[in-house]
Amino acid sequence: MKETMMWKKLRDCFNDLVPYGVIERIDSARIPDIHYRTATHEGWIELKQLKQRRNHWVVPFRPGQFAWLSKYRILNGVSILVATMRDETIGDDWYCFKGREIQERYYNTELYGYKTKPLAIIQLIVGCRPITV
Repeated sequence: MKETMMWKKLRDCFNDLVPYGVIERIDSARIPDIHYRTATHEGWIELKQLKQRRNHWVVPFRPGQFAWLSKYRILNGVSILVATMRDETIGDDWYCFKGREIQERYYNTELYGYKTKPLAIIQLIVGCRPITV
């Protein structure tokens, strides 16, 4: 599924679940694709289509993207990777990795246990670590 379609589905789910929240798509090669904010939560979401290499799936990060997400997490920010399969004949599976799981996904080829749907992803991010003032 293309990132544009992913964005639209996540945006619609977010707006249904959090009517007073803000979710926006950012057009930049250096920072993640989506920034979201509610009264108590804030974070960044990177959208990716998984690519198949030989016998496993990989996340096609551009230079600096993985480092940005890792650094943001280390600084106590919420960073999330949402991926779908590039081949739509496989199905409409969504995969969600948050925090340290992004690093594990980068070095590991297993996808078991990460399959989800757009609404579940929005429920997850709204339930992530709250902002403290």
